[in-house]
Amino acid sequence: MEPKPANRQPQDKIPTLIKITRKLTSVGRSLKSEVILSQGQPQNTISRKHAEVLVTEDGTTHIQDVGSLNGIFINRVKIRRTRLHSGDLVQFGGAAGLQEGAELGNVSNRAIIYRYFERGSGGEGGKAGSQSSSGAGSVKSR
Repeated sequence: MEPKPANRQPQDKIPTLIKITRKLTSVGRSLKSEVILSQGQPQNTISRKHAEVLVTEDGTTHIQDVGSLNGIFINRVKIRRTRLHSGDLVQFGGAAGLQEGAELGNVSNRAIIYRYFERGSGGEGGKAGSQSSSGAGSVKSR
């Protein structure tokens, strides 16, 4: 069942902590996303459907780009899909036109950046992730 829009964060407020508590979590500008990333600017670099975070049966967490224009970067490298590891820097948007595998140059001030923590890693994510039996971790804004 999809949460009602009233139960979500305001569209112009970027969450500081994203708890990964589902097997599939959608990320984007759309109000239909489980995690809404919007900077309240008309030229936002976040796509309506930007990414999905997937938790596999063995508990590993993966992130994949679902056709965004400005991409996803893990530790400053553009990816289509990859496994997340504790401490990874996750950037949504900020660089159009780069090919997968390209290293990011200057970071746009419109990019949204988080750090991923695995459940039980001792970071904020371990604490947040342990609140859910299906959660694998969380991402926290820098």
